[in-house]
Formats: sequence, C-alpha cells, structure tokens
Amino acid sequence: GELAHRLPDLAARHGVPLRRVRLVLLEGQERLLPGMAACHGRAARRILERKGVEVRTGAPLEGVSESTVTAGGDGLAYGVLAWAGGIRGPALLTDSGLALANDGRVRVDGHLRSISHPDIRVGGDCARGEDAPGAEATATEAIHQGRYLAGALRDELAGHRPAAYRASRLGLLVALGDSDAVGTVGPLPMSGRAAGVIKNGAERTYPDTLTAAHPNPLLNPDFLRPA
Repeated sequence: GELAHRLPDLAARHGVPLRRVRLVLLEGQERLLPGMAACHGRAARRILERKGVEVRTGAPLEGVSESTVTAGGDGLAYGVLAWAGGIRGPALLTDSGLALANDGRVRVDGHLRSISHPDIRVGGDCARGEDAPGAEATATEAIHQGRYLAGALRDELAGHRPAAYRASRLGLLVALGDSDAVGTVGPLPMSGRAAGVIKNGAERTYPDTLTAAHPNPLLNPDFLRPA
C-alpha cells in the first residue's frame, strides 16, 4: 500500500515512466491477511486494487532466479523483489534453552512466564501465549505487556502474588498506505480512511510512551515497603 502511494514520486525521481511500472502482491494463502477475519482480507484487497496493485492469492513462493520469481506454478519476471516472510523469534531465543513455539517465540503461560523456566517472564514479539489470549506480536500489546510485567515484578518484590495477564483488547489495525488501514478498534471492524486516521494517530503517540516518566517507577524504594 505504501509503495503504491509513493510510486508516482519514486518513478519520477528515477526517470521511469509510470506506465512501465507494475506492482504485484503475491500471497501464498487463499486470501490476504490470513491471520485476521476474512472481512479484513477482502477490504485490504479492495483498497490495494484501487491503488493499482495487482493481487494474486494462492501463490506460494516456489523459486527465485535473477530475473524471475515462480509462485503458484506461474513464472513472473521482476525487476525488484521484496520478500516479507512473516514473524520469527530472534536467534537469541533459539540459544536460550527456553521452550519455544513453532515460530521461534517463547511459550508463556497466563502470567507471561516461560512454561519451561517460570522464573523468566517474556513479552512483546518474543512471547507466544499458551493460555494468555491476546499475547499477539503487536506494538500495542507489547506496550501493555511491558506495563503488566513491570507491575508483576513490583508485586513479587513486595511479596504479593501478581494477577494474571489480561490482553488490552484495543484491536489491531494494518496500515495500507496513504491514510488507509483495515482491522478492528476494540470489537468493531473498520477499513479505509477512518481506520487509517486512527492508525496514524496511534503511531504518532507511540514515541511519547518511550520518553514519558512513569508515575510508579519500578526501582522506587516505596514498592519494597509493606503497605
């Protein structure tokens, strides 16, 4: 979506006639956004095709040469190939000795503890919930998990048992370029410009979460004193 939005500027900058540029999206599954509800995949396809993107589903990657990509049994000549193969945990996790899910992320319980090493807590993209629904690899959930983990550590330092993790349920929006997005806000499905406005607003406020002082810092000695 972002490439489609920027294509006229990129073509002009590099002296390439726009009519000679073809933007093709290959998806191995039978629909876009297979990890989300089917309505989001349909909405994403409509938006991308409106932007001039040629969408091919059911086209898993089978081979790549210097000039041709083979997907779904068809060969397609290309000039630039961008590969986005999904999410895997970093190599550090593979070497950690922690129990991992198939995608290389650490398996955690309802308190975001490693199921094999419960003294270790894990959040964000590195965590895969066993019985912690909502422990998805999203920025919104990672921030929420970080706050939960800080509180859980404070509770343990004070001798209290932390409550189980509860997902934020704020929803998930996928940006598609030029203020378009699809996904959910809370339980409500959204798509198009309205979703894009909310997505862009969330991204603009994200840096503030990295610099704002927390009212209850983890190392505050008051947390070690009995209530």
